[in-house]
Amino acid sequence: MELPLRLQALQLAAAFALGAALGVVYDLLRALRRRVPALTAAADALFCLLLLVGLLALALYAGGGLLRLFFFPGIALGAWAYFLTLGRLLLPAFSWVFSAIGRVFHLILAPGKIFLKKSEKKIDFIGPCRYNVFLHETVSVSIFTLLEEV
Repeated sequence: MELPLRLQALQLAAAFALGAALGVVYDLLRALRRRVPALTAAADALFCLLLLVGLLALALYAGGGLLRLFFFPGIALGAWAYFLTLGRLLLPAFSWVFSAIGRVFHLILAPGKIFLKKSEKKIDFIGPCRYNVFLHETVSVSIFTLLEEV
């Protein structure tokens, strides 16, 4: 069954928009990964999940239940256009936002860090709090020692 050219153009535009939206998500997660490198795997998994959901939504709604081959170049062109235009402006903005959020968390958590450092000094002064009861006496029981007693 043939698709009208107008419908194909709309589907290509939807794929282009999905590519641009995925570019925004990628830059957002890239700024987060730069700030907190431990979140790299989680950010990549989230991006893959969003890509999968986006492809599914594009195929179901715009494609009428079919994943058309011209969706993939449309997505790639949308992401490419985003990275060449808005991506250059939004990535530093996202980095600045995550940096500001990090500074706010640092200010919120600073009193707790100071309290922990001071309380650690007090605990070191007290001393016996760190005494381990199980260091001096060891009790080992095995099935062989139980059988010998019988």
